[in-house]
Amino acid sequence: MQFTPQQLAGSVSYNPKTRVGNWVEDICLQDYHQAHFEDKKNNGSLELQRRRAKLGAGNAPVAPGVNPDSLVCFGDVVCLDHSGGLRLACDIWDELMPGKAMYSVSAVGGKGSTTCADDAVARTCFLVVPAYDDRSLSPEDPTPVTYGEPFRLQSLLKAGGEDVAAGLLEQKPTFYLASAAKTQYLASRLTNRQLVFALGGTSPETLWVFDRAVTHAGNEAAEDKFFSQGQAVESGAPVVIKHKITNQALLADPKQIEHTDFGAEYEVVCQTSKPPAMVAAMRREAQGSAILASTSEGLENHWAVTKVL
Repeated sequence: MQFTPQQLAGSVSYNPKTRVGNWVEDICLQDYHQAHFEDKKNNGSLELQRRRAKLGAGNAPVAPGVNPDSLVCFGDVVCLDHSGGLRLACDIWDELMPGKAMYSVSAVGGKGSTTCADDAVARTCFLVVPAYDDRSLSPEDPTPVTYGEPFRLQSLLKAGGEDVAAGLLEQKPTFYLASAAKTQYLASRLTNRQLVFALGGTSPETLWVFDRAVTHAGNEAAEDKFFSQGQAVESGAPVVIKHKITNQALLADPKQIEHTDFGAEYEVVCQTSKPPAMVAAMRREAQGSAILASTSEGLENHWAVTKVL
């Protein structure tokens, strides 16, 4: 604080109780700051209260599902576990573009995040929703999800109740995992790749499909992917999650650290990672077959759909 010459000259003779000149201004300013702090505290809008409410809502435990079947069915609560030990999570308080209802999605793992990758909490759990109304969501009559069938992933994280009372944000719509084609205005913040985000409401951008994850290339990979279409997806089986519109696979990059309010997490984008064609051809030649009908996605695109039971 900058003191005036009057205050510097009378610093020994005067004190804050003296209501003369600049001293009364200081008293009024201190009273205003105290009243402003008390008002924000009573309204629950202090930054500490907002952060505490956000962490509490995002890391709230989720009730287990009621369908013990090993198949992934519509209406199941699932977690998406990456092959690198990460888990997909969303943050509906980190708005990417103002007014667009687009919020950040990342992958949690390690000790840098307040969200544990082994726990089923609100920000890491999703509800498998059919893309069309002819699929049953009833646990008494579950409908399995098949490879190649479009679906939506609805986030269980929804603001309301205690969050609104704490001044965190207003009531929000239901959020779905989404992606959109990369443009000069829409791309990931770290690596400038196709953005993955949580979208408020449904649209064609929220459609996804499962594809079988294979670790080999060539004719066998093409046959496995082709004949798996229409088969039911098993919980825990390695899969590739592809965006329906852009046909790009969901990817988590453990090399790209993204700092969020929940801690250090990892970037999630849509990009199909495949080995170079020449490397795959040389591998096939070493195995005795030079025919390369198809290449498999990299491990960065491999996920496992884990049911919350």
